[in-house]
Amino acid sequence: MAFMVRALLLVTLGLTACSSSRSPAPAGGAASGSATSAPTAITPPSPTPSSDAVVPMLYAVRKDGQTSHVLGTIDIGLPAPKLPPSVWSAFASAKAVVLEWNFGERTTGLRERMRRDGSKLSDSLTPEERTALAGAVGPGAKDLDTAATWMAPGGVSSTGLPRTDAIQAVLAARAEEQEVPVTYLESMDVQVTRTAKWLDERALRALLADVTAVRRGNLAYLEAYTRGDEAALAELRGERTPWKRAGRTGAELAQLDAETLGDRQATWMATLQPLLTAGGAFIAVDVAHLVGSPNLLARLRDAGYDVTREAP
Repeated sequence: MAFMVRALLLVTLGLTACSSSRSPAPAGGAASGSATSAPTAITPPSPTPSSDAVVPMLYAVRKDGQTSHVLGTIDIGLPAPKLPPSVWSAFASAKAVVLEWNFGERTTGLRERMRRDGSKLSDSLTPEERTALAGAVGPGAKDLDTAATWMAPGGVSSTGLPRTDAIQAVLAARAEEQEVPVTYLESMDVQVTRTAKWLDERALRALLADVTAVRRGNLAYLEAYTRGDEAALAELRGERTPWKRAGRTGAELAQLDAETLGDRQATWMATLQPLLTAGGAFIAVDVAHLVGSPNLLARLRDAGYDVTREAP
């Protein structure tokens, strides 16, 4: 369930480890910069030692002689410089960069997302749950006490993962530096609207019931991502036991998949297809959208694109 929570809401506002000193490109479409001239070559980070190699979730998307790339990302746990040269080579040749959403919006409207009735999250939790929350989130638990409920499951779901800059935020900053246009598939407001209702107290309690299992699962997910294991990622993304523990029925789980995965991917296609027709796009979305069912790669194949996994 923790993996699905992160797929629902990529970062919990104000509580993530996106600490890059360079601001991502502005929200609301393309970033400033010329799309007509060839992009300046982007210098990739130093290669990762082979003992710590990452097998990227990188795919070539081809149609009518045009090629673009899709990268599956995670937004906490793996530093972007650990991605191998194949990723940075595809990124360097991109005429346009497409990201899931703008990390520059992560603190937008926080005041409007705080509790307004004077209540506190801790008031509705048992002493054991409060202890589990503090252990999972650390000092951030104090901030969650007066935040909207949906922010807490997002915070707990990342417990145990190394604090790193979000890969998509790093890509946005690099694209801005090189004056490569950036398009965002969603605004933060859209993402919150689509997902927040699922991140209720039931979801939080299901996570807090076994924080050790959440940490263990997080490490398994990070390991599966690092080795580029599609099958393992799909299996972990599809874990349903905690959702069922939270009282979600089969019909609700189908609705959850539709609203937070399938429907979003269908909406993205309207933005993606013109860019794929032009070719040279570098598209980065959370890896949860590329594995299991529904997924974006299957949707692209259904639309007539040839999608193949790139060699590391």
